[in-house]
Amino acid sequence: MASPQAPSSVRPLPAAGAAARPRAAAAGGPAQKPHQPRPQQQQAQQQQRQQHQAQQQQQHPLAALVAAHFPPMTYGFAYGSGVFDQPDLSHDPGRPAPAPQLAAPPPQPLSGPMIDFIFVVEDPEDWHTQNMERNASHYSFLRHLGPAAVAAAAGAVGAGVWFNTLVPLGGRLVKYGVTSRAAFLEDVTTWQHLYVPGRLHKPVLPLVALRPAAGGPQHLHLSQNLQQFDQQQQLDQQHQQQLDQRLQQQQLDPDQEQHGGPGALGGYAEQLAADRAALAGALTLNLESALRTALLLSPPTAPFRDVARRIAGLSYHGDVRMGLAEDSRKVERIVAGSFPGFAQLYLPLLRDAARWKLPGGAEWVALDGGGGDAAAAGGDGAAAAAAAAAVVRQDTSAEARMHAISALPAALLMRVAARTGVRRPWAAAAAMQAPAGADAAAPWPRSELVAAAAAWRRDVAWAAVKGGRHEQLLHSGLRSIVRASSARQAAVGVLSAGLFKSARYLGAKLAKAWWR
Repeated sequence: MASPQAPSSVRPLPAAGAAARPRAAAAGGPAQKPHQPRPQQQQAQQQQRQQHQAQQQQQHPLAALVAAHFPPMTYGFAYGSGVFDQPDLSHDPGRPAPAPQLAAPPPQPLSGPMIDFIFVVEDPEDWHTQNMERNASHYSFLRHLGPAAVAAAAGAVGAGVWFNTLVPLGGRLVKYGVTSRAAFLEDVTTWQHLYVPGRLHKPVLPLVALRPAAGGPQHLHLSQNLQQFDQQQQLDQQHQQQLDQRLQQQQLDPDQEQHGGPGALGGYAEQLAADRAALAGALTLNLESALRTALLLSPPTAPFRDVARRIAGLSYHGDVRMGLAEDSRKVERIVAGSFPGFAQLYLPLLRDAARWKLPGGAEWVALDGGGGDAAAAGGDGAAAAAAAAAVVRQDTSAEARMHAISALPAALLMRVAARTGVRRPWAAAAAMQAPAGADAAAPWPRSELVAAAAAWRRDVAWAAVKGGRHEQLLHSGLRSIVRASSARQAAVGVLSAGLFKSARYLGAKLAKAWWR
């Protein structure tokens, strides 16, 4: 069974060519001899290489495929029907899908559902520069305008993601989206576009795995069509290789290393840990937001499977593809094929009573059944059976509803505010920067920001509840966000794929929607 891990975020080290030259001993004097790695450093490097080789042997084929063909990334994950079973779509339920091949593609035509990826990178322009050197054929005509144009189009036209689609890789067709770390974190915490966050509401296969945030669920579920394996920290491997190169090329100053300067190993480790915690926390917040929204759209008592359906459907509200070029049974297929994964993501949150306390101390959400740790230890089958019998109960009083609504992502609340007449643009902007639960005791002006955001959230929640139409307002708000982002992403999709690939991709979607 895979060890509990979750996605990570680290900033890449500078490229080898960007290192400083050896310093001169004095003005006009000879350069100092390059610093030679110490014996303990050489021993550590050898151990790291051995660990790297062992990790490579345990890598999932998809993680190895990405590592072999693309530049390093901060975080990445695979999702969709090419990775997770969707009954009656691509193959028999419960039957493993063929793993992508790492060797050269076979001579027979590419087959099977397309594999979807999202890559989160620090600097999209720099990443596209490297990727164009490796994979120029993946890009449309826009590659002739350079990586800056590609990166700009993703934000100016689309929802912050640039997709290369219908790319043959390892014997399968793949589609991969590239977004910046900053845009990713903003969308995950505020639901400004609800594009990447919506994909993360469902089980995904992380390509970069880290420990979960404290108290957060394990954001990893390998479906029946992907054998479970011990997820290794692939991004650490990539950065460790760069670190080895820097040590070998004498790019780390021994004085800096000793005193904790800019090149110090200690500083790098601290930044690594901080980045991991930030991203893991944001991913957990996204899951909490999805669960909270689904509960607000559910009756007082609901089977967990129904709650999972509502979670899976949040990011399809208003999607311009639905009903035209998207499978109308998509949500049901997702839940049916990945139900153990939904249980793995959300049941731990529901069991955590501290997350569901009202200001007075009472709990407004309770879980009956679900199996707990015993069911989880029994594997996917036992966990799924326990989850199928689980029932979620919630307090639907005005106080509980207000408490839940006030903690929703800021972009969704802004849509609710616009429809309830709560118009305080400055406070709404503050809420986009200060998530629900932010520290109100922080020094000014942070405290003023948090206080204004909290007051605005309470006013919006009260306006939604007092009219008795919070469900209608939430549905409308979700449709507004998703309609805009899906239309923008469809527009940038034509630019990123070109007319021929766009027509081919749309044809495949229409066939799947109309003939299934």
